[in-house]
Amino acid sequence: MSSFLPSPPTRRIVLILGLGAGVSLGAASAALAKTPKSAVGYQTRPSGANACASCTSFLPAADPAQAGACKIVDGEIPPTGWCALYARKAG
Repeated sequence: MSSFLPSPPTRRIVLILGLGAGVSLGAASAALAKTPKSAVGYQTRPSGANACASCTSFLPAADPAQAGACKIVDGEIPPTGWCALYARKAG
């Protein structure tokens, strides 16, 4: 009677699959890297009425007097800053 199950994977197959998974994880972490301030025209002052505090990507600090962060731009981001990726929060 023949079996429909495949044979167990060889060591070579396991190593190849593991290497592929490692490369995929490395690419995913590189994709999550934030953009440098210099690449987005970041400035520490608002652009008219537009400031980081009203941007969808801004992550405020627990203490409003402290700089927050951004989902896209690297480094500390004060609420009064602005960059070319600015997108006003709805409402």
